[in-house]
Amino acid sequence: KDIVNKTINTYLHSDNTKKKKNLFIENAFKKMKPLMINFKKNKIDHIIITGMGTCFTAANHIASYMKKKLSDCLPYTRIESQLASESSAFSLKKEMKKTLIIAIAQSGTTKDTNVFLELAKKRGAKTISLLNKRNGDISYITDLVFYIGDGRDIEIAVPSTKTFTAHILLGYIFTLYIKDKIDRNKIIDKDLNEIYKVPKIISKTLKSFKKSDSPNLYSTVINYKNWFVSYDDESKKYSSEEIRIKLSECCYRSLLNINIEEIVKYQIHNSVIIYNVGYDLKKFKDKINLLINKNNFVILIGLKKNLRNIKNDKKIFKLYNPNVRKNFYPIPSVINGQLLSFNIAKTIDKQSNIFKTLTRLIEKNANQKIIDKFNVHIKNAKFKCNFPLNRINQLIKDTKNFNNNNKLKKYKVLQNLKFLEKFSQRPIDTIKHQAKTITVGTERIENYNKS
Repeated sequence: KDIVNKTINTYLHSDNTKKKKNLFIENAFKKMKPLMINFKKNKIDHIIITGMGTCFTAANHIASYMKKKLSDCLPYTRIESQLASESSAFSLKKEMKKTLIIAIAQSGTTKDTNVFLELAKKRGAKTISLLNKRNGDISYITDLVFYIGDGRDIEIAVPSTKTFTAHILLGYIFTLYIKDKIDRNKIIDKDLNEIYKVPKIISKTLKSFKKSDSPNLYSTVINYKNWFVSYDDESKKYSSEEIRIKLSECCYRSLLNINIEEIVKYQIHNSVIIYNVGYDLKKFKDKINLLINKNNFVILIGLKKNLRNIKNDKKIFKLYNPNVRKNFYPIPSVINGQLLSFNIAKTIDKQSNIFKTLTRLIEKNANQKIIDKFNVHIKNAKFKCNFPLNRINQLIKDTKNFNNNNKLKKYKVLQNLKFLEKFSQRPIDTIKHQAKTITVGTERIENYNKS
């Protein structure tokens, strides 16, 4: 919650001063004055919110919120989110003086985002970055920089939910500031008061997850080869995408994020389905039953009052979100998705102990009975998630009638065990070492027509 509290306190007056007529800390927005003049004079007709990866999913949420809140005061301004890598290829125009680009950035070093901003600036676009890392590369490119927290947060790993949540909050605050200066009304106060409640939402989500936490859940998930993330309406699509990213990064998995209708249509079976449930669950109850009948294991993430209406079943696990307004729904959903991902990764990591133990037995020249007994354990273990089954099967084959005197065979078995041990540790290693992000992008060489 620290970075969230810092973000709120940097741009809004503290909770106990909410009776102020102006809740915004004007000093934090003092560099916005020229931009606000452009808004009032209708000199901005296009707002692009951009980013890559998790920053792009945050951009999607901010763009959706901004459309709703600014539609009445900026009716002729087109607002949209764009993936930075595509924007630099397809969204650049010769003249972009009436375009505002808001970049969502974590480290500020992502090549695709920075290239798009540089090319757009050359065409006259106004640029702003919502940034985590102080003095990141992007801060030297954009006209204005607004930091989440105090700009000094040190991420333990890229898949963290902290910056995602803080980016959304800052995007919402930025939107309401624009609305406040153009068309002040009571709705702004209601939305700002909801922002003050976000730390409590986070606490409630963490408490609820801890209460629901079950080791059996994670061991069940890793027994399925195929995983899917799903949603039931477009408003949940982006938070579901963020859950997919977290599962992919934390668990070293490739998986899809698709609509629940498609899951049913294509008769997905024998899979784990993480279903990010919307507000109206009634019409999707039957679909959940269809999923269970196809031998799927379904993890439901949604409001407690909705999930209570779903009958308990051994093929269903429920993760509850606290009651929140629709605009803030992504926050508890993604936190639950992050915690789910991290705990699955830890469960996968624990499987390395199996290979460590067998390695010690072989190195100590244990007799065949002990090795055979351990092989039964390997056969019964759950290796459908992530593991190359050909390696597992080869291990079982090679350790059957194992002869410690056959040095070549012993060497091959130990090498295979070492590979499998390292393989099972990949998810946790990924989480530990992704703080040093390798950001990739394409160099775009621009040909200027000098004639």
